[in-house]
Amino acid sequence: KGHWSTKYKKFSSYKDNEDSISIDLELGNQYSQAKGFSFFGVYDGHGLEGKKVSEICSEKLSRYVAKNLLQDYRDQTKVKSAIKKGFKQTEQDLKLELFSTNAGSTAVMAVMILLKDLIIVYVGDSSAFISSNRLFAKITKEHDLYNKSEILWLRTQKKNCGYSIRFAPNKREKYWDLNNISGRGIQYTRSFGDFYIKDKAKNSLIG
Repeated sequence: KGHWSTKYKKFSSYKDNEDSISIDLELGNQYSQAKGFSFFGVYDGHGLEGKKVSEICSEKLSRYVAKNLLQDYRDQTKVKSAIKKGFKQTEQDLKLELFSTNAGSTAVMAVMILLKDLIIVYVGDSSAFISSNRLFAKITKEHDLYNKSEILWLRTQKKNCGYSIRFAPNKREKYWDLNNISGRGIQYTRSFGDFYIKDKAKNSLIG
C-alpha cells in the first residue's frame, strides 16, 4: 500500500522528453471514505517545463480523484464525476505553479475498483492497451488532429478561437497555427497545461 512516483527521461534524436509514472494502491483509504481504489498513471511531459508538469500530475491527480470519492463510490457515474473533478483540480494547480505557459503533458490513467472493475481515462495522445494470452488490443483513440470527432468539435468553436489547423510543408502532418504562433509538432487536441494556446484561443486545445 502507498504511493510510488518516479520519472524517467525518454531520449530521441530530436529532443529529451521528461515523463513520469505513478502507482497508488488503495489510495482511497488515505484520502476518503471510499476503500479499495488503486490508481496507475503515465504522464508524458513536453515543453519548457514538461518535467515539472508530469511530476505535478503524478503527485496530485490520483490524490484529487480519491478525495472526490464519496461513500456511494460503487456508482460508476459518481466515480467518473470524481475523476473529472480531479482532472480539473490538477489543471488549476498547474495554472498556479508553472512559470512557463509553453509546457504541458498528456496522460493516461487506470482506476481499479475493488480489484474487479477498471476505468481507463486519458488526455491527448497517450494510449492504453489491454492484453491477455499474448494478445493485445488498443482501447483508446488519441485526442489529436487525426481524430475526426475532435476535428468536428473544434470546427464548431473555430470562429471565436483565432486558430487554424494546417499541414506542414511537403508533408501530410497536421499542426496547430495560433495567432501567427506556429504550433508545429503539436498534434494533440487535449492536454494538461499548454496555457499559451488555451489562454489565447478559448475552447481550442481542450483541457
